[in-house]
Amino acid sequence: MLVLELDSELIVKEISLESLPPCFEKWCLKFDDLWENKGNKTGFGCYLAGLLGESKRKNIVQITDNIEKFYREAKGWLGLKEYQMRKKERLLRHFILVFTAYTFIIYQQLMGGLRKRYANKPLTTFAETLEAFLTGISYRFFCWLQKHKEIFAEHKAERGFVWG
Repeated sequence: MLVLELDSELIVKEISLESLPPCFEKWCLKFDDLWENKGNKTGFGCYLAGLLGESKRKNIVQITDNIEKFYREAKGWLGLKEYQMRKKERLLRHFILVFTAYTFIIYQQLMGGLRKRYANKPLTTFAETLEAFLTGISYRFFCWLQKHKEIFAEHKAERGFVWG
């Protein structure tokens, strides 16, 4: 299988997926359950191979662990696989939101912002950092709700629910 890559001088190069390390194809197979047809599955591997520059393709074994960690956490905690749309634009929007949420949580974990406000221990894992974020959001909503009970009750009543 061939992948076309444009380098910095806009010259098209052919890249053989077989020339990539075996772990690359093994890693791409982990995403197979996200795609419904075979064309998308092979297209995804080609797309990734084209995105990686030549130097990065040589170091792919080193970055595989981080990618697998991202996939596991995004799928388990952020709903990477929980989509019900079929249009490409909506699917990409879902992926972008998941990637943005993941980046935000990792940033907060590295910078320690959530730990200062909502945790009394170091946030060393993604799950702990996400829980601190959810605690912060819950706390802010609870404070808002105490001040604006009537607005929230009116909102629920408009939708046919009773808040009381």
